Amino acid sequence: MDVDAPGDPPATSTTLKQTLEGAESVREIVRFVAGGAALTAASKANPDEPTPLARGSVTVNAAASVRGGPKRGGQLHKDSVKRTFAVSPKGFPQEQSVGGMLKPGGENRVGGEFALPEDTQPGSVVTSVTVFPSPVASLTSAAQALVREPYGCFEQTSAAVFPNVMAQQYFKTHPGASPKLMEKSYMLLGSGLERLRGFEVEGSGGYDWFGKAPAHEALTAYGLQLFTDMAQVYPVPKDMIRRTRDWLLSRKNDTTRAFNMHTYTVWGGVGAAPADVNNAYIVWSLTCANMGDSLEPQIASLVEQAATNKDPYFVAMVADTLYKVGRKDEAGQLARGLQKHQKADGSVRGATTSITRSGGDSLLVETTALVALCWLNDVETFGAAARRAIDWIATRCAGGRFGSTQATVLALKAIVRYDVAVTSARAPGTVHLVVDGERVESIAYGAGAVGAIAFGDVAPRMKADGRARNVEVEMEGGALMPCAIQLRYHSERPPSAAADAVALRVALAQPAARDGDLVEVLVTEKPDEALPIRPMTFRFPPQVRYHSERPPSAPAAAVALRVALAQPAAREGDLVEVLVTLNNTKPDEELPMTVAIVGLPGGLEPRHDQLKELVTRGDVAFYEIRGREVIFYWRALAANQTVALRVETTAAVPGEYIGPASRAYLYYTDELKTWAEPLKCSIAPK
Repeated sequence: MDVDAPGDPPATSTTLKQTLEGAESVREIVRFVAGGAALTAASKANPDEPTPLARGSVTVNAAASVRGGPKRGGQLHKDSVKRTFAVSPKGFPQEQSVGGMLKPGGENRVGGEFALPEDTQPGSVVTSVTVFPSPVASLTSAAQALVREPYGCFEQTSAAVFPNVMAQQYFKTHPGASPKLMEKSYMLLGSGLERLRGFEVEGSGGYDWFGKAPAHEALTAYGLQLFTDMAQVYPVPKDMIRRTRDWLLSRKNDTTRAFNMHTYTVWGGVGAAPADVNNAYIVWSLTCANMGDSLEPQIASLVEQAATNKDPYFVAMVADTLYKVGRKDEAGQLARGLQKHQKADGSVRGATTSITRSGGDSLLVETTALVALCWLNDVETFGAAARRAIDWIATRCAGGRFGSTQATVLALKAIVRYDVAVTSARAPGTVHLVVDGERVESIAYGAGAVGAIAFGDVAPRMKADGRARNVEVEMEGGALMPCAIQLRYHSERPPSAAADAVALRVALAQPAARDGDLVEVLVTEKPDEALPIRPMTFRFPPQVRYHSERPPSAPAAAVALRVALAQPAAREGDLVEVLVTLNNTKPDEELPMTVAIVGLPGGLEPRHDQLKELVTRGDVAFYEIRGREVIFYWRALAANQTVALRVETTAAVPGEYIGPASRAYLYYTDELKTWAEPLKCSIAPK
């Protein structure tokens, strides 16, 4: 059994029974290997009886050898058992990143300064330096990054599928891509489509984040965009697209020249984007699906609103809609008006909200990408402005993502559209990785390069001393291409944002338990609520992975979070509760979809039946489990709302454990997180 647990020492037992007929002796029944030292259990005089072995803190390998008796000619029989477990670093991953556009003969460097805090755990630092010679490289990196995030709702799943759809579209018009890459991207479409079908509401054609009635008009419009694009490169069932189109058109109201929107009472009356944004997004999505002919009253209403509503997010959707239905003169007037919102860095600012009610960097990316898509309809007039917007979008790339799921999809759409509209000759070149002025690696590539160009890890050059190191990518020759540099490490508890609008507390009702016990996890939205947590003392080995001890919370975070164990010490099999408190810190502001990720210590197992009860009662909209983390979703939070959860877990494996830091954030503004202390738990054997 291979276990490397520098932070959590689990306890385990091994039993061996000798049943070989005529065996004379058992040698080396079990060998424990920990830190390079082998500990061998003694042979028993009577090998026919089970041999229970004492519990050990680290068990790496178990091996046995048996010499047969006279009937078997004294033959020696050997066997061993090895088990490999995934080991996660302490704390929670943090990242620093910088992106930009490499330009031949001009601004041919992209980079920045990176500093590791002194509490960084050795061995946990990973660097990623990637150059994207084609949109396919950006698309595949984004798809990989998106599936690493919470993945439990329709919009998240579709966002992970969209990059592969765009990649297949690109393959059709740009020959020379790797057949292996094309096949992998195509295969992922099938599994993604099957998962998406599960979110349809009762076969109506309408979709909801979690597949529950009522269906959501704007989300369904987003789905129709995806299904229509996917049908160009993958066999999407025609009846599926027809049902979605028909349901969406059934929500159209020609009298009000808008779409009838459900009140979403399941959200407590909150959570919907403003009516003008909803209607513009639905109409824009339908025209993207080539259905603009049936929307004349709705388009006319949007044009009238755009005369006074100067929000660039709204105006960009209206202008792009007009381009798609052939009304180029009207579209051009709106597109020209958008230029005054573009700043010197290329970003487009001034939007107040989006279809997902996002904020912060994600709202900026969504708005800039939508405006770029609009301008790319007329490259002759707006090509320079679109180029500046694309250059700025490239700077927002972090590990393949551009912010929230919606921001990432729109950014990728703009990047691919720009590549198609402004086709430039690919050229061979060489890229160099430079650290503190020294070239540490060089990679040459050809004119037909498609996949991402990845440099080796330079983590050994990054010291956890708080001093900044300069990391850059330099290009010789080549053509215009994006580049991203990322530094990843772990923090035991990232600091919460000072202005976070949500508060969260998570605790174990019973931090110590026996194997098989039920252990409750308590989740609360009220940060100052007193929780029945008993004082506890734990012994833990030194930290050996690079995680930051306390990652900083974002100053502008909208939520507060607290987590605690109701019982820090338990016996194997005990029930241990985790107390979670989540709070909307905005007294006068409703919040859109909110996520709380509760990190559990390694020896605790959540009870699925109890988690399902939380959904049934409406305490949470949805949950999913990823490794040691339970992810809770709320469709929205009312002003100053507090949610308190008691999450039950079972103390399954004896030992002493510390979990990853818990965090909460608005799903569509995920750069603004608030953090809670990691949970610590001691589980005694029965």
